[in-house]
Amino acid sequence: MEHHALPAGSDLRAAMVAKQTQLAAAGWRVNSIPKMCGFFFADRDNERVCVSVECFEPTSTDTHGLRR
Repeated sequence: MEHHALPAGSDLRAAMVAKQTQLAAAGWRVNSIPKMCGFFFADRDNERVCVSVECFEPTSTDTHGLRR
């Protein structure tokens, strides 16, 4: 699992398209991003991932920005 903080005011659709392009260039088969949704799926060999944009309140850095 990986996560990345996006600055306030970021173009969320552009962030997903950038990740989609990055995965496709690395040999992943990527699905289209559904209209009005904040996710897409990608697969390569026997691995499948879901890439999504989600909202979380910031936390301290000792939890790597994730809630426990």
